[in-house]
Amino acid sequence: MSRYICPLCSNPHLRLSDMSPTIESIYREVDDLVDDCNCQEAYKKLVSMCDFVNDKAEWHRKCAEVCYMVSNMEEKDQERVEWLKTGRQHALDAHELNPVSVPILKILCSTTGRLAEESGIREKISLGFEFKTYLDRAVALDPLSFELLHMRGRFQYQVANLSFFERLAARAIGTLPPTSLDSALTDLLELRFSSCDYITAKKWLAQAASASCDEDEPVEREHIEAARELLLSRVYQK
Repeated sequence: MSRYICPLCSNPHLRLSDMSPTIESIYREVDDLVDDCNCQEAYKKLVSMCDFVNDKAEWHRKCAEVCYMVSNMEEKDQERVEWLKTGRQHALDAHELNPVSVPILKILCSTTGRLAEESGIREKISLGFEFKTYLDRAVALDPLSFELLHMRGRFQYQVANLSFFERLAARAIGTLPPTSLDSALTDLLELRFSSCDYITAKKWLAQAASASCDEDEPVEREHIEAARELLLSRVYQK
């Protein structure tokens, strides 16, 4: 820390700016609270520093991530949903300020996707379309991201397996994304070879392998068989 010589007493003193906590030091405190699973306190600290932050996009991103973690710890459905909504709003605000940030798009996808899972059919489908929009933007910026490939493979698998009534509802709201087991498996296979997270890859391959298709869908059947064969690989037998 720098000191200056006081013109009145001729003694060295710390500058006031050196005694004030920096944004970086507060972020470190927030990270420590998160590491201790004290995420609600971490969020309170983030909110308290809002007026002093210049990089609002980064601040919103951190708020979104902390809210997402709080939601994962909440056992009550309503409180979990409220934290997800708050986190998603932070992520939306961050994305508006910095639309090309992949970390921001990732947390925006995460909060939107989780909120969709907690919602009724109409809102679930509407949020699903939004999730796909943000995910496409993120993949365009970082096409080899393990996390994004996992999200896209999971999303495409779920869309490919929507029930008849869910598909009707989706078409009433908007156009269903052109997904199939083919594209879902493509992402999941890329995931397998781009990461050593075989447990996650095995989970989604197992779901694809257990899928069913009609007799007039030979391509789908081929990829289901491919998933089943992959699961017989030595790496998945551990």
